[in-house]
Amino acid sequence: MADRLIVRDWPRAMPVDLAAKYCGVGANTLTQHGPKPVQIGQKRKVWLRDQLDKWLDTLAGITPSGATDDEPNPWDNM
Repeated sequence: MADRLIVRDWPRAMPVDLAAKYCGVGANTLTQHGPKPVQIGQKRKVWLRDQLDKWLDTLAGITPSGATDDEPNPWDNM
């Protein structure tokens, strides 16, 4: 259990292999279909945790408010 990372342990910016693990996909899938990385210097690219979360939420049909696209939000009628 000690070798498993919990969510708060993930860094804000991750290299491709770690970002892919965070998302549960392979590095090729992330680079081909995921959000664009942030370029740091001339060689280093990192993926931001917030952008990875938004990408996965979009794939799952979750809107930023937390409601899914197909269920009505009761606050909309107030």
